[in-house]
Formats: sequence, structure tokens, C-alpha cells
Amino acid sequence: MFQMSKPYDATTRLLTQTRPKDWIAYLGLPPGTATVLDADLSTVSLAADRLVRVEGVSPYVLHLEFESGKDTSDVPFRLLQYSVNAKAEFGIAVVSTVFLLHKEADSPQITGDYQEIGPERRAYTTFRYRAVHVWREDAEKLLTGGLSLLPFAPVADVTPAELAQIIRHMEARIDAPLPDDDEAGQFWTAAYVLMRLRYNRAFNAPLLQGVRRMKESVTYQAIVDEGVEQGLERGRLEEAHRLALRAAARRLGPAPTTAQAALEAVTVLETLESLMDRLFEVESWEELLRGIA
Repeated sequence: MFQMSKPYDATTRLLTQTRPKDWIAYLGLPPGTATVLDADLSTVSLAADRLVRVEGVSPYVLHLEFESGKDTSDVPFRLLQYSVNAKAEFGIAVVSTVFLLHKEADSPQITGDYQEIGPERRAYTTFRYRAVHVWREDAEKLLTGGLSLLPFAPVADVTPAELAQIIRHMEARIDAPLPDDDEAGQFWTAAYVLMRLRYNRAFNAPLLQGVRRMKESVTYQAIVDEGVEQGLERGRLEEAHRLALRAAARRLGPAPTTAQAALEAVTVLETLESLMDRLFEVESWEELLRGIA
């Protein structure tokens, strides 16, 4: 699960899952009751990063997409695909936003507008979306927004010299109001993972070593103990089993003996990653473990 092959995918999914209203407010969209939806738009075998249904005066679906890869030239068309299929699936307006996590994820094609030009040189399809360049965002806006936005502050428009102060602000926001060590630890671990977008591990570690909730996070400890890419395969698998059990138990309740045995019998990290990707799409241990039957 923490093989780090797709660390940013897992991190952004977790942050948008836990507090979807944070993202609605940050984007300045109409507020309302927020419900995270199944992002598998099976009509075309597409899976969006996150879909949130917002019930208000005019209900809509908020589509959030996060990009960290270098080849993002096809992002506008993919956003259009997701939007059309989400509209067909849920029958209400869809508002699409792509978060570009670092400079290498930017592309000249990502302008906020996508058009298909027909043979008469007229646009026959026009699609508008939002593009958020995270490294250009105001760190202060992220620091004063919802808690799930805080992990993005260190990779916003800040200099390395400002990071220590950013971390102290994050501590004040995260540690005081959150009695749940696990939830606080998740935010700190997300910050650690996202900081790797701009800074190396040797630079990050001293900045975060004094954060109590960080040191108490089992997820963070798994990453550190594993040595990220250099960790031994056996150690990674053992940590992945432990963390998968913990995460699933929080979502589905204590694991039955048979479920625990089935999960611990998995010997391929990618299989555990796949299971954890589906965790918020299932309602029982039995349903979760069908993926390894």
C-alpha cells in the first residue's frame, strides 16, 4: 500500500474523502450537504479521482482531479469525458476542477477551456473547467481554509525558508482541534508525502521531526521504517498488512478472524493497494475481500 508508486493518488483521495466540504468552500462554490459518490463512471470504464454531490438550491456534482504526472496534455479531454458521463449518471450539473500538483504537471493545453473545432472552423464543443496550479496558490489561504487543505500549504507559493513557519501554523490548526490521533496523523502524513513533490526526504525530515502527531502516525512510521524506495520487500509487506488492517477496521469495524487471515495471506503489494483503493466503495469485509477471492 505504501510502495510509493502512486503516493499522491492515495493521498489526495484520502484528503477529499474525509472532508469534502473543505474543497467546496476553497473553490468558492455554493455550499450544501456534501456526499462523496462512487467515482467509477462505468459507462466508459473511467474512474474519476473524486466526485462529490452537493445538495443545495441548485444541486451539482463537484469533480476533483489531481495530476502529478508529466504528460498532462490529454487532461482537458479526459475532464470532458468525466463531466459528460457524470452528467449522464447523476443528471445534474457537473463542475470540474483539476489540481496540478507541481510545475512538471502543467501543460499549455490546460487553460480552463477546451474546444473541438469542426470542419467549418467553428467550435462545436466548448467545455470550461477550473485549473488550480498548486505551486502558485496562496499558502495563507490554504492555512486558513479547511483542515484537509493544510497538507498542500508547504507546496504552495512558499520559499524553503518559510517552511518552518508554515509547519508551525499547521500544528496550531491540526493538533489543537483534533483529539483523534489517527486523523491528525493522516493529515501530517499527507503533508510529508506531498512535500516530496518539491523537496527531498533529507530536507523534509528535520522540518517534521518535532511534530508529535507526525511521530505517532503509524502511516508515517511505515514510510520512514520502510526507507521509502530502499526498504526491504518483506518489511514493506508487513507494514502494508498492518496498515491495511487498521484502515479497513476504521471503515468496516473490527476484522473477523477469517477476514484478517485472508488479508494477511496477500503477498503482492499491488493487490493490497487495489483493496485499499476500493475501501470507501464497499460496506462490508466480505465485499472488500471479494477482490482477492
